[in-house]
Amino acid sequence: MGILNIAFFIVLGDLIGGISQSTNIDSTRAIINDMALRTTYISIGAFFSSFLGKVLLGIATHSIALKTKRLYFASVIKQEIGYFDCTSSGKIIKSLSEDVARLSGVIEFDVMNIMIAVGQIVSGFILSMVTSYKIGLLGFTSIPIMVLLVITSSLFISFLSRGSTLQSTKSVSTVNEVVTSIRTVKSMAGEKKEVMRYNQEIRSTSTFDFVSALLYSTCCSLIVFFIWGSTSLAMHYAGVMLQVGSMSINDIIWIWGFVSITVQGLQNLLYYIPEVLRIQNIIPPIINVVYRKPLISHSGGVNPDSLTGHIQFKNVKFTYPSRPNVVVLNNFCIDMMPGQSTALVGQSGSGKSTVIGLLQKWYQSDAGRITIDGIDLETIDPACIHKHIGIVSQEPTLFARTISENITYVVDNINHNTRQELTRQGASEETIQNKMIVVSQQMIEDAARTANAHDFITLLPLGYETVLSQNVSLSGGQKQRIAIARAILQNPNILLLDEATSALDTKSESLVQDALEKLMVGRTTIIIAHRLSTIQKCDKIIVMKSGVVIEQGSHDDLVNKEDGHYRGLVAKQAAFTKRDDVTMTSERTDLFTYSEVDELSEVEISSEPGSACGTPEMRSYLMKDCKMSEPNVNSDPGTPDPANYLIHKTFKKKFDAQKNQLDHNKVEPVGEDQQDVKDPKVHSFLEIFKYFGCDVLFFPLMLLGSICTGAIPILTMFIFGRITNKIVPSRNRDGNLVPFPPGYSYSTAITEEVMYLVYLAICGCIATFAYYFFSELLCSRISYRINKAMFKSIVRQEIGYFDILKSGRLLSIFGKDVHHVKVGLSRHLSNITRNASQFLIGVIIAMITSWQMTLVMVSVSLVTTFTTVFVMQKFISYFQKKYSTQIDNGMIIASEILSSIRTVRSMSGEDREIERYAVSCRLAMKYACGFTTCASILFGVGMFCIWAATALVVYYGGILLAQGELKAAAMTQVTSNMVVAIFSMSLAMMELDALFKAIASSKELLKIIKRKPQLSLGNKTIEGGMRGEIEFNNVCFSYPTRPGAKILKKFSLKIDKGQHVALVGESGCGKSTITGLLERFYDTNRGNIKIDGVNIREINLDWLHRNIAIVTQEPVLFATSIKNNITYALSGETSMEQIQQAAKAANAHDFIMSLPNNYDTVIGERGVSLSGGQKQRIAIARAIIQNAAILLLDEATSALDTESEYLVQSALDTLMNGRTTIIIAHRMSTIRNCDTIVVIKNGRVEEMGNHEGLMDREGEYCKLVHKQIEN
Repeated sequence: MGILNIAFFIVLGDLIGGISQSTNIDSTRAIINDMALRTTYISIGAFFSSFLGKVLLGIATHSIALKTKRLYFASVIKQEIGYFDCTSSGKIIKSLSEDVARLSGVIEFDVMNIMIAVGQIVSGFILSMVTSYKIGLLGFTSIPIMVLLVITSSLFISFLSRGSTLQSTKSVSTVNEVVTSIRTVKSMAGEKKEVMRYNQEIRSTSTFDFVSALLYSTCCSLIVFFIWGSTSLAMHYAGVMLQVGSMSINDIIWIWGFVSITVQGLQNLLYYIPEVLRIQNIIPPIINVVYRKPLISHSGGVNPDSLTGHIQFKNVKFTYPSRPNVVVLNNFCIDMMPGQSTALVGQSGSGKSTVIGLLQKWYQSDAGRITIDGIDLETIDPACIHKHIGIVSQEPTLFARTISENITYVVDNINHNTRQELTRQGASEETIQNKMIVVSQQMIEDAARTANAHDFITLLPLGYETVLSQNVSLSGGQKQRIAIARAILQNPNILLLDEATSALDTKSESLVQDALEKLMVGRTTIIIAHRLSTIQKCDKIIVMKSGVVIEQGSHDDLVNKEDGHYRGLVAKQAAFTKRDDVTMTSERTDLFTYSEVDELSEVEISSEPGSACGTPEMRSYLMKDCKMSEPNVNSDPGTPDPANYLIHKTFKKKFDAQKNQLDHNKVEPVGEDQQDVKDPKVHSFLEIFKYFGCDVLFFPLMLLGSICTGAIPILTMFIFGRITNKIVPSRNRDGNLVPFPPGYSYSTAITEEVMYLVYLAICGCIATFAYYFFSELLCSRISYRINKAMFKSIVRQEIGYFDILKSGRLLSIFGKDVHHVKVGLSRHLSNITRNASQFLIGVIIAMITSWQMTLVMVSVSLVTTFTTVFVMQKFISYFQKKYSTQIDNGMIIASEILSSIRTVRSMSGEDREIERYAVSCRLAMKYACGFTTCASILFGVGMFCIWAATALVVYYGGILLAQGELKAAAMTQVTSNMVVAIFSMSLAMMELDALFKAIASSKELLKIIKRKPQLSLGNKTIEGGMRGEIEFNNVCFSYPTRPGAKILKKFSLKIDKGQHVALVGESGCGKSTITGLLERFYDTNRGNIKIDGVNIREINLDWLHRNIAIVTQEPVLFATSIKNNITYALSGETSMEQIQQAAKAANAHDFIMSLPNNYDTVIGERGVSLSGGQKQRIAIARAIIQNAAILLLDEATSALDTESEYLVQSALDTLMNGRTTIIIAHRMSTIRNCDTIVVIKNGRVEEMGNHEGLMDREGEYCKLVHKQIEN
């Protein structure tokens, strides 16, 4: 494409030169016809070069980008776990989204334009030297200066770009951390703090961008001045040579065309070099990861058919890669015999979970050996290890797939890996099928029944086919039961149980414990448990302290050991729990009974927008079917009544029959995000421009710079026309040449015009600075404005919003869509403006010179151009939407896997996850090929039509010239201006699809930015401070994602100031929902909640959260220092003494001081460098220092060892004094002294009172206590 303009100037030179020397009309017409035909050939060349150039480079671009994504993702998830301890997931996600999008954009737009510019420069330089090497050398004297300036500025830009990339990575990590921990952020009123932190990070990026823009714009403006200055010198010398007869008129026209096109190529080269320089800092890290060899390979090694489970640790020493100075295991030695159960006991942080991690080859020991069946662990294929080792962890991880797929996850991975290995070996399909593990639906359901999960699964909207995304809210106990079912189905030889039943209620724990004990028979089992009562039956108990074994033996042996450490733990726990160390219980049902449905008023049923129950059809079905049978009052409360079961099945059947029309309860597969029905609509580009592009100062200056920069080449062509007018004799009406007067000086005439080129060089210098500087500055400001507005909008949204919109989708928007908008509305828009101004100014000058020729050209080119643009937008919008969906799918997959990498590794799921990601990339490639091909065809057709119109103009202009109705200067001006205008139009068209991407992405961004939270912020605070009186009045609630499943049903409860209230009930009965409503994560469907007599909806949210402290079952910490984590909920400055006092009260001070940087130790994402107990103690210290009026404890001590629990419980008892406290716990020891114990069942208060009163009543609570005693 870059050579076409050069070819046309050759044609133009021959045309003008031929006509100036022609002696008759016939020869003139022959020349015109020949030139028009040659221009037609150029138009054909334009079609093929435009189409092939765009389609080949476009497909290559997307292929490179998607292959880079695949290779990067595949390499990342194969890295050892230690890699993730030291690498933030934000950095990985940024590389997969924003960095690859930048790389793709540079290849597709910048590289293509650079190739065109290089074509112009090379061909123009060669032809200039061939035509006249003297003038060519003069014209290019500025090239050495330009090279020197470019190299110097490139070094500085590269340095600044590294700083910008580092800050950008930090900001992406912040987004990822906040979005995935949004409940913790909101519960501690951390929104403003996070917004300030994020704004500071992106502001730092903007500083680097500003300096880079200033430097490069100065460099480019100087280059433009020197380029046009040397061009002026060359044209002056050309006039001298023409005067002495050393050059012909043809040569003058050619040399001008070659030099000007080369200069234009040099300018265009400058426009696209900066982004190429910037991405040189993002490519090496990606390549380094792709080629990085994991320290622990995920495949390869010895692959024994079976492992009996004889495990030995021999003098093992280990330190975590992120904390190399802290020895976690020191000369650690244990011997576990096949089929034996071994319990690991010790303080939090003593190394228990590290043992499990080493056994799964997450890490490599620093010294010593680990063997299984006498085989060195390092030599065994990790896939084989994970095949034979099953694990149920304290914080179970489930994936955004169906429940069936979650239960069969390990088995499916084993089958996938087996198929891959046998396929590599060339095995037949029959052999492969014989090696597969066949899993039936009955086997899945049996595993779920054994884990006591079948009943609640069948009550979910789609049963076992329910997708467990954010759209489905499961309690901790429900999630843990599915994880246990997964381990049961795997049927491993070695079983690892890390607090496997910690989140289960009494009934579930009893049943599941029996199931696990059956599963443990004949298997080597390692158990980590803080509750010593659950490990008494173990064959061996190993007591650990500071990474060494201090005692081991059976329970009886250790208990009878005088002054033994284990004996002391047992005695302490027995004294602490007194007589009731048990867990709570029963099973929940979501069935709608006759009385419950009868209570559903129209207001309740339709309270949620979009609820399936809210339609008249579903309401009538529900009410009609529920009235078909009366409830069985004599049935056992824990057993579903047959009539109720019939009601549930009938309702579900009716629901399923209309699920295509009433799809709000349907859980979408990965990638098909449910969009908020109240998302704002975006009507026009003006609205997008208003939000992102409108800058009162910089945007007009950028436009002015773009217009002036675009005007320079056209004005030079205008000057060239004037030069032509002074060197080519005109013709009269008769067609005869009118010679110049005697003594006419070509040199003087050309020099007069060349002075205008000098003036243009000065103007071009100023215009180029404005163009570059304000374009880059605006790009940075748009990026800052978008990111700031996006993040601020996201953190203020209600929790229900995050239940629907996946975190991976949000991260993809922050990466890909923000990048498209910022470059589209700055660089691409400025380039389009520059090229459009060239076209318009060229047309205006051409119209003034010869309106006939210009009208022909413009009428044809504009019609074809606008038709092309219209059709292009339709095709690109369709394919781009499909493409974006698949890219978002990939980001959702990547985000999920990165956040669950330990689970994926333990279950050998890397290869299958890589294949899932590759599928989304292949589908994205399919749609990328679609819109690239369509855009390329239309682009080629548009270029053909424009050049064909040029051929028509040449033919028509030649006729006017031959007839004397048009001067040669006018002919030159019109054709040369239109050539530059055509080329500018082609460049503008090339960038239009980037602008379309920006517009499409802008609409997605505006949906988020303009979205108003569904919860009002409230504006009241309670005079004199919060006292802590709480009242629930007839509260009805269902989650927005499951409006048909009522969690709370006319729930009422009054809590007095300073009262300690325990919530007791089955997993999923609504205990955590009550605390969520109290923190106002959601609004009630009906009824109200009051604090100190004020409706909670009227209280300011920030003030509310600052007065409620919470410690949850799964504490969330941030990737900052321990000091900052402890003070996270505070808004002001806190002294170090206060921080240490809180840590000491939470029994965290000692282990904090043992860390390398004490309280300044950065603990990694989600506190990855700490054990579960250590994290929970930090969370407790955070609650202690908050000093709130209301305290919420949701299994606050569940992850603590006996020693720590005793000390922390004492600290909590002190903290609870004088504070209203709501406690959720399965263990009776933590609630028996509460003022009031509330038993919740089916979303209602079943009974309430103190411990003694409820025991005397012999109701539901009494049954639970007796059940625990039996256990």
